[in-house]
Amino acid sequence: METEMESRIADPFSWDGHEAETLLVCESGSGRAKELVAVVTVKTEGKPEAFYRVREAGEKDVDFESWLEAVDYYNCIGVESHPATPDTGIAKTELQDEDWKTAIAQKKPTIPAGAVVKITGTLQNMYGDFVKVEYNGVKYTVEPRKLDMPKTLEEQKQAIRKATLAAGAKIIENN
Repeated sequence: METEMESRIADPFSWDGHEAETLLVCESGSGRAKELVAVVTVKTEGKPEAFYRVREAGEKDVDFESWLEAVDYYNCIGVESHPATPDTGIAKTELQDEDWKTAIAQKKPTIPAGAVVKITGTLQNMYGDFVKVEYNGVKYTVEPRKLDMPKTLEEQKQAIRKATLAAGAKIIENN
């Protein structure tokens, strides 16, 4: 099929910031589609910006500068190697993302010891098993041994209560 592609760009400056994507790989299964694309952002001045974007149905897009990190993330989307994980965990010590070089470049703050983190999933790659967590809106990947992860809902409530009291906060009981 031949398509008519002849046109002119009347205002080249209107394209500044425009993103052009090239689909590299795509997978669809169990109701979830995911894809890895290369993205180039048009710049009217200077060099274009290029990066990789990973998408999963129903999730926020995640961008990477490193090809290997993008591929690793893409390969691990939706991979659960363990049974259900608890909703929350408590940092046993001060934590930083396991990929510390990227964390420093992205200026991710350190998670303080005793902080309650939201557990969003698990990840398994060639480096081992990891837990994906969120703290103050920032996403991290940490080793499971660095978290206290209560198994039952009651254990989770007790652990959060203990961490809150240890941080010096007062708990107001609801009757």
